[in-house]
Amino acid sequence: MTDKSAAAARELVERWMGKKHPITMRSYVSDLTALISEHYVSREECKELLQQRDELREALRGAIGIIRTWHGIGIIDEAKEADMWRIYSSHAPEMKKLIAAIKNTDG
Repeated sequence: MTDKSAAAARELVERWMGKKHPITMRSYVSDLTALISEHYVSREECKELLQQRDELREALRGAIGIIRTWHGIGIIDEAKEADMWRIYSSHAPEMKKLIAAIKNTDG
């Protein structure tokens, strides 16, 4: 919770606990709605963020594919290349970051 949202929630509680104005369901709902709408994210914004996440995941997978292609240049034996790739992709720090980022973007 941000400082601003914490302050807004605290203000709402103080207002209702301190009874600074007459309590009615309408005024309570109004205050609560205002607090919620302050932090509202539209469905469109969520969809856009999810789309960006999916695009990022695919770009990272593509980057891994390119790295694997470059890693395998000059290796004729496919089994040896696959084994070397397995070792490289599981131990290289840059690969760990890429793979972790892909896992973090899986929806």
